[in-house]
Amino acid sequence: MNADSIDLVDSLSLLSLKVASNVFDLSSGQHHISIRDQMVRAQLVVRDLKRGDPNLNSLLIVGAGVAGIAAALEAVDRGVEHVLVVDAGSEPFGLFKGVSGRFVGPYMYEWPSSFSNNQSYPGHKGTRWSNLSSSPLRWNRKNPISANALFNKLTRLLKIRLGAATGGTFKPTICINVNKGKISDFVKKFANNESARTISRLLKHTPPKPTVFGYWNDATWPSLAEAEATIAPQYILLAAGMGKETVKLVAKDRFGNTYNGQNFLGTNFWAKDSLMSPNTPNLRVSIFGGGDGALQDSLRILTRRRHPLEFIEYLLADPAVKKAIDSVTPDLLAIDRQGRQFGTWTLKNAFRTVDTCCREMSFQLASKKFVAQRVAAGISLGTGTVSLFVRDPYFDKAYLLNRFLVHLIVECKKAHPSLWSGRVNFEVHFNHQAVAYAKSGSSHEVTILASTSSSSHTHPCDVIAVRYGITPGTVPGAQMIQVSKSMSRQRTTLARVELPFVAEKD
Repeated sequence: MNADSIDLVDSLSLLSLKVASNVFDLSSGQHHISIRDQMVRAQLVVRDLKRGDPNLNSLLIVGAGVAGIAAALEAVDRGVEHVLVVDAGSEPFGLFKGVSGRFVGPYMYEWPSSFSNNQSYPGHKGTRWSNLSSSPLRWNRKNPISANALFNKLTRLLKIRLGAATGGTFKPTICINVNKGKISDFVKKFANNESARTISRLLKHTPPKPTVFGYWNDATWPSLAEAEATIAPQYILLAAGMGKETVKLVAKDRFGNTYNGQNFLGTNFWAKDSLMSPNTPNLRVSIFGGGDGALQDSLRILTRRRHPLEFIEYLLADPAVKKAIDSVTPDLLAIDRQGRQFGTWTLKNAFRTVDTCCREMSFQLASKKFVAQRVAAGISLGTGTVSLFVRDPYFDKAYLLNRFLVHLIVECKKAHPSLWSGRVNFEVHFNHQAVAYAKSGSSHEVTILASTSSSSHTHPCDVIAVRYGITPGTVPGAQMIQVSKSMSRQRTTLARVELPFVAEKD
């Protein structure tokens, strides 16, 4: 074969995100889920759809969060005339609304990369691609902002973009308060029909007619006027979120049976909590989970800082500590890159090596007393204890910044316990899980099982945070595309491929 006859096509996003005939899932089963990741993923799949199908003219997007709106705006900017976004919520970006205790930024978890010190999107000062990227949802910020502040910023930008769409400029239609069942039924019907249409074309038969979605009586945003129209989408993009968060403390008893006793229900990650209350450093706080949510909550209580970048910036403000951390930064960056790449190629124990390397590097830094002194000085004063219980022998899916800081605090405390006098105590218990719960007055009693020894003990605490992640089987995208009663696999590990920092202009 002549090599000149081979055309290279940008199709990685299509291959990795396709879950049914002409259905692509932007959120389910992803490992890179920062604000930037979601926006870039959305822009890339729309770009590749339009390149692969120049006749693309109608698109249905399920979900009006960051990914769904980014996809919708990218589509209309590329000339797709009919773009409909449907959401069961009352407004776009609603997950972030009112959440003042969680801070977000497009590059906050890219530390130790140099550009983590600027949270503007999409380009930022000092990088070579600053003038190469484009997005209607763009802002300039030095530091991460609260989720609620981002909600206000994105809402304002979206209203400006919709209001500017006049004359020959296309704009998406955004329908809110749409019944979930209506959406799910249509996605399944569409997937079945598109599969039949594809088979018919291959057999050179007359294909069934396209599936039509009617959105009459559904309110359009922001006017809230009722829409009366239909759309026959050529493709569907699912951007309905990651699924239902597990906030029930105990799932199994110590014998592995379903637990039916008294239980504790925590608050969702994107909800107001009391962990930053003034008295929390004097309480016994128990956090359950081994991912980003658990590590973030541990760091918030221990450091009293709004987000982990604030704590790493505090550490680096000391010249000697900065020099010590800078000496291991290249290795940390390599670990991060290796971890993300390895996570693409394997499903099992993908984070064990990353965790081991972070622990070893933290041990190395903690051996320097001036580092431990700086770390200890950044820990809140108080008589309380933060106990982190992790089911596995290592931290699970977590960004390097969270992982490194938690390990560094643990190793510094081990190496120089006297420096912790008068400060909040911190304990990490790997291979431990909750197997029973009881309310005791104003406090809680949790039965903890150590999986390595099969022994258990009662653990009293004043505050509990449950950060187990997403409940299996609740991922909206996977539920919508189950076109038959039998379960099926929808996603390969291609969906875990690391994403670019920005989506470049054509």
